[in-house]
Amino acid sequence: MGKLDSRFIDAPEKNIIVNGDFEVWNNSTTIASIADADYLSDNNWQAGKTGGEIVLDVTQESDVPTASESSQYSTYSMKLAVNTTPETAVGAGDFAYLGYTASGNEMKHLIGKSCILSFWVKVGVASSSNYSVTLRDSTEANSFAHAFTPTTAGVWEKISIPVTLPDTTEVWTYSNLASLFISFTLMSGSTFNQTTDDSWETGLNYGASTHSSSLGTSASDYIQIAQVQLEEGSEVTIFDPGNVHLNSIAAHSGGGAFYEEGTWTPGAPGGATYSGSNSGYYTKIGNTVFITGLLHINVIGTDPNTISGLPFTSANVSPLGVFSFKWNGIASGIGSLTAVVTANSTNMNLFAVVNNEVSPDAFNTIFANGCLINFSGHYKI
Repeated sequence: MGKLDSRFIDAPEKNIIVNGDFEVWNNSTTIASIADADYLSDNNWQAGKTGGEIVLDVTQESDVPTASESSQYSTYSMKLAVNTTPETAVGAGDFAYLGYTASGNEMKHLIGKSCILSFWVKVGVASSSNYSVTLRDSTEANSFAHAFTPTTAGVWEKISIPVTLPDTTEVWTYSNLASLFISFTLMSGSTFNQTTDDSWETGLNYGASTHSSSLGTSASDYIQIAQVQLEEGSEVTIFDPGNVHLNSIAAHSGGGAFYEEGTWTPGAPGGATYSGSNSGYYTKIGNTVFITGLLHINVIGTDPNTISGLPFTSANVSPLGVFSFKWNGIASGIGSLTAVVTANSTNMNLFAVVNNEVSPDAFNTIFANGCLINFSGHYKI
């Protein structure tokens, strides 16, 4: 196997937003009647929504800023639009937004530095209507909000927002876990509106202090974004889609860097207790995760056949994974073990192998009190 180009491993992308031009779209290009936390183009992009009667659709659109406008050729944009049912009146706890999640590995080099968030936007209602962009830390207990007012409905405009990601009370992760949340907000009730804009404050906020309370109450309301970029510096630069091939792989595989290393902690669900510290390491290359793990159980729980805590959620197909095991003190009579990773989860289910046949029913309990299990393998995400 050839050596990976170190540029793909060590150097952070100028633009940390994966799939910021929506070239990768894993789901239907029309996601109708979205629910809160629905995944959109890929697992980095989600919809946030709560409200009384409002119905919203998310679509991949071929309408984009022209190359003469943006100095960059793009093919797609993302649109959040009221379906035929708007909100009668925006309640204090209502919100609707397009959201992006960046992992700690993607954004940690920006912590403590001045940055610029830039994007192109088109809206259904302009003039005096204030829309919002918010950033939140990993706990979603600290927020930064900025209000912007598009001048003309149905026309692409570029928005640029200076922001510093401070390393003070804000809490960031430094791993593959979610660290930075960004929301492009159509609707926000007073409960989720910032007190002071363009600064960090305590609270979970989706809207700026002046976010228009009427947005979301018209069937013509929408927000459409393209060429989303977050970069270090104080000046806006031309949109950088990043390495198209690597970003495509990352978006297909739930986001994150193409190559990533880290630690994880295996466990046994169902209330098991442990002897010493369980430990594990992982290496992620594209959409394949290679893992090693050590699980030392003191007293088994109610699920004596499952190892939990895998570092990434698996792909939504089953069975998944190839694993090998070495153990001491598991249930007697077991000749060898195999495992599969449950679809769309962070669990792997173990099975006993007897006479070259997998026999999941022959051993309802694989773990035993005091057992020690070493394992390694890989699975898809």
